[in-house]
Amino acid sequence: MKRRIALILPLLLLGACARLPPHLPGGKMAQNTQISGTLAYVDGHNGVLTGTWPVSNWWTSAQLPALNTLITEALRDNPSLQVASARILQAKAAAADQHAALLPHFSAAASVTQEYFSRQGLHAPLNGKTITYGALNPLEMRYHLDLWGRDSDRARSALGEVRVHQADYAEAKLLLSTQLAWHYLLLAGDVQRLRQLVRAEALHTSLLHLEQQRWHDGLSDARAVYLQEEARAGARQSVADMQAAIAQQRYILAALVGHGPDWGRDIPAEPLPTLSTITMPRNLPLRLIAHRPDIVAARWETEVAAQQVGAARAAFYPDVNIALFAG
Repeated sequence: MKRRIALILPLLLLGACARLPPHLPGGKMAQNTQISGTLAYVDGHNGVLTGTWPVSNWWTSAQLPALNTLITEALRDNPSLQVASARILQAKAAAADQHAALLPHFSAAASVTQEYFSRQGLHAPLNGKTITYGALNPLEMRYHLDLWGRDSDRARSALGEVRVHQADYAEAKLLLSTQLAWHYLLLAGDVQRLRQLVRAEALHTSLLHLEQQRWHDGLSDARAVYLQEEARAGARQSVADMQAAIAQQRYILAALVGHGPDWGRDIPAEPLPTLSTITMPRNLPLRLIAHRPDIVAARWETEVAAQQVGAARAAFYPDVNIALFAG
């Protein structure tokens, strides 16, 4: 069983450099992180194989429908992903606000007010009367001349924040799918091992009955019976420990998906795939590290910091605003 679990580890390694989702930002920096193409690699049993690698849904190569369903539901319901998605929307709103600073601003206002004067008030001519009056503010246009690039640097910085949050979302998605695949494979392995332990317990029970019969017939002493009872007790304890481990894995999977612990009781455990169903390149380029969402986020954070430095430097120069009134 340990050998079969070890065969699944390459599947999890594929996820560490999975292709970033298509919603990640464009631009020069983002384009440099996109690596695609067909790689040729050698398989010890099947010879030379080719295929597109990596892919965003890397877990599907294990051919486990239950795992595919779990990850699909988790990507829809997991609270951490929902928080990361909300941060993207918040950053987009802030970027739109910063972009608006590059455009002229127009404003105009009008108001109507109705006021009642008390009969015992200080305005003798108006006491007990209701007065309605209106106010009309003129049309105003304001435009900030971005002579030193402060506003444009702030806009680029805000856009960089959007891209940072998008990369963070991709990292959260990658970590979630990797954790789900890892714990599901542990669950599947534990279920298979439980079947073996149950068969071992049944075997020890049969051997115990045999030793008891031998002792009853005078063919052996009671020591063999006691030893077999101890072995059967150990087998039962192993079964109980494995059942607890399976329950724990189901609770973890339910929490990762975004449901309560009872939801995990119905998760099916499918047989583990063999090595022949998993494909991995023999050689990987070092530039593939640029695929990692945390690396992309760090690069965008550096870009954001550079833009903020430029905006802070531009704040030392004279500021020019244009204001026009009409009305």
